[in-house]
Amino acid sequence: MRLVLWIACLSLPQLAGAQTVTVTNLSAPFTTLEVGNWVAVEIKNAAPNGTVQVIYPGQPPATMGTTDSTGRFYLTAQEGPQHVGTHNQTWTVNGVQIAPANPDISFFPFAPRLPLVVVRSNHVGSVCAPSSTNPSICGSPSSGRRWLWSPVTVHPVSSFVSQSAANSATNKWNAIQSRIAFSSSWGSRQDVVSGVST
Repeated sequence: MRLVLWIACLSLPQLAGAQTVTVTNLSAPFTTLEVGNWVAVEIKNAAPNGTVQVIYPGQPPATMGTTDSTGRFYLTAQEGPQHVGTHNQTWTVNGVQIAPANPDISFFPFAPRLPLVVVRSNHVGSVCAPSSTNPSICGSPSSGRRWLWSPVTVHPVSSFVSQSAANSATNKWNAIQSRIAFSSSWGSRQDVVSGVST
């Protein structure tokens, strides 16, 4: 009986979780990758000490390194101008394809996603709000303050609240203040996406 339990315990670490791979924008989390951004690729729960490869369509696999003794692989790199475009990537460990673990597109629509990783050239327009002309709350003169993340865009579709509830909360927010307006317009570049709940 002890031998059976001992064998079962040895197999538990491999049942800890699914093999996954993620791509993360370290410079501006949950936003589209741009030239100059640092990106991380992380593989979890893969074969220990396994060979990690990335495959691009029509090209031979490129060996990127090996997983550690726990089956984890972590790589960082900086995106350069030569990386601009869409890259179809399939990650494998010992030849076994690893499933992407992408962030929920409802909440993070601009986060990097596998298998199609998009790298954009640097944004040349302005995303800055106009300077504030109001004095600070301490009564000091205006110093041209700016809201760093502008515009703030609300995504009204969620599995947590209805679209009408999201729109109602947005309207209530805009009714009580005017300095940082929320908008549901998706026509402009966004750095922050805010979800709402009631």
